[in-house]
Amino acid sequence: WDAAIAAVAASPRYDGLELAPQLGLLPLEPDPATGLWEFLVWGTGAAPGRGPDGRQLLDSGTGVVLVLLPGGSTAIGAWEGEDPDVASLLEGPRHRRELAPFFLSKYELTRGQWQRLQRLGQATDLPAEAGDVLPQGGLLWGEARARLARLGLELPTSTQWEYAARAGSDGPFAVARDELRRHANLLDRRAIGERVVQRRYGDDWDDGFAASAPVGSF
Repeated sequence: WDAAIAAVAASPRYDGLELAPQLGLLPLEPDPATGLWEFLVWGTGAAPGRGPDGRQLLDSGTGVVLVLLPGGSTAIGAWEGEDPDVASLLEGPRHRRELAPFFLSKYELTRGQWQRLQRLGQATDLPAEAGDVLPQGGLLWGEARARLARLGLELPTSTQWEYAARAGSDGPFAVARDELRRHANLLDRRAIGERVVQRRYGDDWDDGFAASAPVGSF
């Protein structure tokens, strides 16, 4: 923790942030691409390794990784005339918010991590399955909130989520719309063909997944 605190304070990404030790978090290292520090939530699984390209290697036993975001000023809400597939005008008017630094999970919570959260404190353990690296869906808000609280975690606010998802961009996505195919799991040609769904855009793309992709795929 001493090394992590000193590194965060010296990093230009954090503007001299004085970080205090956080109970239940294990400092890992900064992401080589972003310079943002990452932390493992103790008790949720193993720390991920890194491949030759610097990306984390995730498997069914990987724990929850949090990223320390520096905070700052951000635009929140929808633009007038924005694509209704992207946002509703009920999310407007667009305005600015100031956010203090905060932690946010780098990936969606996986099925394997959710199973471990449910078994927290129990002596039994179940074998991991290949599908455990898929994002966990179908949860009720109250159920998720109660389980996370057992680890001292909480769900992000809508402002925190939007700030993180924009990733410094001023547009509706973190990347240009025509770049989405490289950065997101979409309802595209594969989904339309195998799941009989329709969407205004994406029918000329095929990301290889008819439904959810393993976390960290894009």
